[in-house]
Amino acid sequence: MLKNNAFTKILAILGAIFAWIPILGTLLLAIISFLQKQGIQLEIPPGLSLFTLLGGSLLVWAAYRAERDRDMILGGFALCLIFWVVPLGLLMIGAFAIPKTIPMGIGKVLAIILSILINILGFLFVLAMVNIAARGLQLVRDLFKPSLVPENS
Repeated sequence: MLKNNAFTKILAILGAIFAWIPILGTLLLAIISFLQKQGIQLEIPPGLSLFTLLGGSLLVWAAYRAERDRDMILGGFALCLIFWVVPLGLLMIGAFAIPKTIPMGIGKVLAIILSILINILGFLFVLAMVNIAARGLQLVRDLFKPSLVPENS
């Protein structure tokens, strides 16, 4: 049953806002660091990535209520979760397993490989964040678009 009421619209709006906070916050911090002549720093502050997960969960809920773009929003949210959790696991492997169990030369090579893999997954996390934020704006636009289906009277 299609639930395109005010609650669904509020969910979609809040989800889109929360999904955009880390992206806009990172860009704002990069502009501030550039203006202070410290170079451009494009790192997402750790706490802001939680806003993406909150916004993504609200967008998934709104998409299921509105029965629109469910697969795309859920898929983007799942990728975002995967690209957020896997690097944390790799960091724990690198921090605890490499120094104690592997000889020094091989350990350095494995640490470099893990570092490269974590950076790649971090980049994919940013792409998944942008995907969720863009899908959120698209869902909000679709919810406020007048329906093309005539209502039965």
